[in-house]
Amino acid sequence: MDCVRIAICEDCMEIRQIICGFLQQYHQEFGENFEITSFSTGEELVDGWKQFDILLLDIDLPGIDGISAAKKLEQLYSLKTCHIIMVSGLPERFQETYRIMAKDFVIKPIEKDKFFDALDYALRCINMNSKVVIYRKRIPYQIYEKDIYYIKAMGNYCRVTTLQGHGDVNETMTTLEDTLSHKIFVRCHRSYLVNVLYIENISTKGIKLITKEIIPISRGHLAEIKNRISQIGLT
Repeated sequence: MDCVRIAICEDCMEIRQIICGFLQQYHQEFGENFEITSFSTGEELVDGWKQFDILLLDIDLPGIDGISAAKKLEQLYSLKTCHIIMVSGLPERFQETYRIMAKDFVIKPIEKDKFFDALDYALRCINMNSKVVIYRKRIPYQIYEKDIYYIKAMGNYCRVTTLQGHGDVNETMTTLEDTLSHKIFVRCHRSYLVNVLYIENISTKGIKLITKEIIPISRGHLAEIKNRISQIGLT
């Protein structure tokens, strides 16, 4: 996806700055783009709510607490597409977070590695639901990014190979590379973009996918692909 929309609801300005700093570091290290909106109270969050992808929510807030604010949002809007990460120094209250379908939690004081782990998981969940429009015989179809095996440049368009078969996208490889998730797609050759989730192994012959297809790999992209596989937790 082009930009991940993140809401931070935290009454302590110092902690908000720490979270924003970690998000900036994540962007610098992994290339993920964020649109960040901050709130200092649960009331501000409810009043200023829009469709966010990730909500970093403190439990202990002045006025209505984080859990009550999330319940209010669930009554007014659907939070099914929002990945909630609870942030708190009160670990004894984390059991309550399951009532609002929180997906993860981070304990204060916030550690970078644990914050990155929670963000990795959130982004992976989001990417599983991101969609791309492809064309088969000029008929448009929406497909999930996670269902794409690889993409091949075909001049001024790209051929997309998916779980459901082939389709075309009227975009250049460079445009698609910028648009698709940087967490699961990586350039392995000047004409190929591959989904690391489907890599079975890598050899001098190329990248072998779980479909048994062999995708060419250039020497200059080998280190980047191995690094990306390591980041996403695959071996």
